[in-house]
Amino acid sequence: MTVDELSQPLSLLRSNFIPSLAQIEPIRRSINKRQEDIHILDNEISLLRSVLSQLETHRENLHTYVTNQRCLISPIRRLPVEVLGEIFLECSSSVSVCDPQSFVRIVRQVCVHWREIALSLPTLW
Repeated sequence: MTVDELSQPLSLLRSNFIPSLAQIEPIRRSINKRQEDIHILDNEISLLRSVLSQLETHRENLHTYVTNQRCLISPIRRLPVEVLGEIFLECSSSVSVCDPQSFVRIVRQVCVHWREIALSLPTLW
């Protein structure tokens, strides 16, 4: 339906037009046809939303995969345990924002590997 066809009823509504009995039936058919069009569009919109949802889920899964892969090749993973331990000890003694125990709690929450290192250093706690 064109813009002109859609605007025609608006112009009639803004006038003193009163449909005759002969004009009422074509108007009803037009209403029914437009309601069918609306129903078809609603179904298409629903289908597209479903497809969009699937695409968003797939995208999120890919994003998670990429993030995990990046973590695997992170340079910090290649640091020897002893070096990380020394970094933790140095940081815990020079942290001015929070007390050393808060620093240790934060380090232990980063990942299992860091937790194990922090727990293996009695001088940290």
